[in-house]
Amino acid sequence: MGTSSNTGKLLNVFFDKIKLGDHVMPRFPGAFSTITTGMQATTAFDGVIGSNLLQRFNQIWDFSNQKIYFIANNRYYCPFYDFLVK
Repeated sequence: MGTSSNTGKLLNVFFDKIKLGDHVMPRFPGAFSTITTGMQATTAFDGVIGSNLLQRFNQIWDFSNQKIYFIANNRYYCPFYDFLVK
């Protein structure tokens, strides 16, 4: 169901860049939310990146040390959504 049952929309956008450690991905696709209630409407929420980012990395979740490690995988260079490239 996602983070809200509000009827707002997610608007497809490009973030200027996403940086994870040594990896910098310019013009990374994501979404801005027009939802007006719930978590997506808080000032701490800037937008949605989701699986478009996470699929590009193998992840190691170290709960005891409160760390997440991202290791680039063979999907790192997959093209983004075609409809955003125009």
